[in-house]
Amino acid sequence: MLLSGLLWCLLSSPPVRAVWNGQSRKLDTEPVTKQVADNNLEKITGKKLVFTSAGDNSEWVENWTGPGQNYDVFTVYYGKDEQRFQNYKANSKYCIKGHGSKMQNFFNLVFTNRNFIIDEYDYFFLLDDDITFRNGMSDINLMFDISHKHSLDITMPSFDNETSVISFNETIHKEDPKLLLTYTNFAELNSYLFSRKALTKFMNMYDPILLGWGCDILALCANGMERENAYAVVHAVVATNPPVRKETGVRELEAIPFWYDRKYVWDGVSYRLGCPRAIPYKEYSSIYVQQNVEHKQKKKHS
Repeated sequence: MLLSGLLWCLLSSPPVRAVWNGQSRKLDTEPVTKQVADNNLEKITGKKLVFTSAGDNSEWVENWTGPGQNYDVFTVYYGKDEQRFQNYKANSKYCIKGHGSKMQNFFNLVFTNRNFIIDEYDYFFLLDDDITFRNGMSDINLMFDISHKHSLDITMPSFDNETSVISFNETIHKEDPKLLLTYTNFAELNSYLFSRKALTKFMNMYDPILLGWGCDILALCANGMERENAYAVVHAVVATNPPVRKETGVRELEAIPFWYDRKYVWDGVSYRLGCPRAIPYKEYSSIYVQQNVEHKQKKKHS
């Protein structure tokens, strides 16, 4: 099983095709440069970018976009519904067709073939397309604002314990209206918000055979494992990470060939790069807001 997964990752990925104003090109042979890309470039209005890979069972347009959003959206569409693709395109600064996991698509379609985009933005929110926010677009604005104000390199929203699949207890939203964020030594890949510097370090270590498993640890390995004021879970923002798609009752990750090998692939990559396969998760301190004044409080360890 492991061998078959590795062979698939290395040898059988089809060439990705991009669609720009109805025209397609092979990205692996004709990388897009700043000079030849279409007029989408002229529409860049901010320094914050949301990136997602979205299919036919996503509600990101309804939850992430609207009047007042202060960020741009880059969407890779892997579905089959042309009308939905056009809707995604109408709500994105960039919208192209492609296949692969979110991280593979970002690495191949943005970092490798459109690296000028990395220079255009200061923060990058890499979201799974089924992540939804309690207050919609305004929560995404707030995530960017908090990351900038507190000079965070990697951060994520907290997750609603009633509506989300929880992989790490530290990501569960804490119902304390005064709690702004908690500094940790990790964040979850499904909703990573990077500074440009942290993203670049991560991408320079990333291996595109990784579907997702282990990428959260790899990002920390690339940026420093024991930094007590660089990574955080933002409790002022609450998101839902659903266990399955409500439209289909399954995880869309399972549509990617050999997805079940992703843990074993990470074991090999982590060994080669000198990164730990797993880490003990820590909380360092928290920031509380009282009467519009922020106060930092260290976590008490038992």
